[in-house]
Amino acid sequence: MTLFGVAIWIAFLGAIALSFRLVRAQTLPPCAASAGLASISVIVPARNEAVRVGTLVRSILAQDHPHLELVVVDDRSTDATREVALREAAGDPRARVLRVEERPEGWQGKLHALAEGVSGARGEWLLFLDADQRLASRDVLRRLVAELERRDTAAIALIARNVRQHWWDRWWIEPMVNNPLVWGIVLLVQRLRPESPWLIGSLGMRRETYDALGGALAAAGCGAGAYDDWGWARSLAARGWRSRMVYAPELEDATNFESLREVIEGLARWLAGLFSYRRGGWVAAATIGLGLLGCLGAAAFVVAEAFQGRLADPGLIALAAIPPTIGAGYCLWNREPLLFSLGFFGVAVLVLVALLAAAGARLRNQVRWRGDMMRVASVPPGPATRSPGASR
Repeated sequence: MTLFGVAIWIAFLGAIALSFRLVRAQTLPPCAASAGLASISVIVPARNEAVRVGTLVRSILAQDHPHLELVVVDDRSTDATREVALREAAGDPRARVLRVEERPEGWQGKLHALAEGVSGARGEWLLFLDADQRLASRDVLRRLVAELERRDTAAIALIARNVRQHWWDRWWIEPMVNNPLVWGIVLLVQRLRPESPWLIGSLGMRRETYDALGGALAAAGCGAGAYDDWGWARSLAARGWRSRMVYAPELEDATNFESLREVIEGLARWLAGLFSYRRGGWVAAATIGLGLLGCLGAAAFVVAEAFQGRLADPGLIALAAIPPTIGAGYCLWNREPLLFSLGFFGVAVLVLVALLAAAGARLRNQVRWRGDMMRVASVPPGPATRSPGASR
């Protein structure tokens, strides 16, 4: 047990070091002022996002891209999402705000709203953003277009940097999504298996690629319509087209969790997409879950032994040290006090709870988000279910 635990701990230290290198290498590089000028349409599906959508609209319209179009699609919102978007656009001719009154049978999540937004878009390139995001640098769109033109890939997904708004962002969400080890592992898997149907982040692609793929209907038809990340990845992989993920801290994600219940529901909704993979999804989830249980169990045993004045087995100590070791990597990356790494035991508990909730959602084949009940594995919508268009 001693050698096994120490070996795992050393492996994690090596993984953290490798992750730092991979994440730094997979970023949007700067580009010349004359590069990345091809026209781009930014499509933003938004449902009950009045609190956040205004910030995104302002940040997009502040971009220095000369051929920019913004299309905000209000997807059946019951709040002031449309009014806020219109106010922030302030009559800017580059921006349009559409409204979807109903979602046709068979569609789930935001894919139908995306299809409506793209239907009238005029840009050579497309970028799909969520309403809880924002662009923190004025040249992000030019750099993205330049990177899309330079790389031999069908699509690029931008991994955003989380910014905290609530205490759960500070203690739970940000340590998960701003963690170099998490993104390092994702980027390593993609480098080793570029054909693997993994795709996480805000998607950018050429308009002709979108059309050749079959549009949002292709992603919805992959059996994971509630999870656009998984759907796009599967549809691209089915064509044999390569996609790529890039860490872009200039793209910020404010997250739209407004309560602890929404934290669990939101994480379960996303992780349930993993379980929609017939091969590998359950194995990967079980491996992660058992690893978390092992670390938490070892930590509990070490603490219990310490209270009784005994020193636990060094292997168990090494196993228990994995969460704070991962936390130390996070602290170094984000310039947090190293003492904060002890909070990663709580992060491990949250991930374990979210995995269990996601597994339950998959077994029930339904997951709740913002009042909607969505199917984890869905029957794809047929061509007849396409909406004739959104109303203004």
